[in-house]
Amino acid sequence: MDSDGQHFASDIPEFVAAAAAHPDTVIVGSRVLKTNNDVPQKNIAANKFSNFWFHAQTFINLPDTQSGFRLYPVEKINAIHIISGRYEAELEVLVRAAWRFIPVMAIPISVYYAPENDRVSHFRPFTDFMRISLLNTFLTLAAVIWFYPRKIWRKIHTL
Repeated sequence: MDSDGQHFASDIPEFVAAAAAHPDTVIVGSRVLKTNNDVPQKNIAANKFSNFWFHAQTFINLPDTQSGFRLYPVEKINAIHIISGRYEAELEVLVRAAWRFIPVMAIPISVYYAPENDRVSHFRPFTDFMRISLLNTFLTLAAVIWFYPRKIWRKIHTL
């Protein structure tokens, strides 16, 4: 659970139940952004952007790749080498987990957006967006060169 004040501890039992039902799965809290009028439009656009690239890189539909409320299977995630930091690391963890065929699933969560003047964010719009874009370029190329062929090979050999 990230510390921006958006998430509710009351959703933790849902994560525990999902982890018990789906061990060794990355569980991502999915905020219902479209129906919450307090969500800034730039957040909705950024999430759609991130969801699109995640799907392009993994073939997995995930409704909220930017959610900071997650449960990781620590042993499996610790084996993944992450090259990024800051905001782009959220996406990289999900992509690299999917590339290792670690299941990734979403569960619905509640979300709170403070009034605009009370929101705290360390997101640097230009710098962090450029870092995310560079990471997406790298991951997309890696998906085409490495992950897609690996996925096809795996599918052929499980027939």
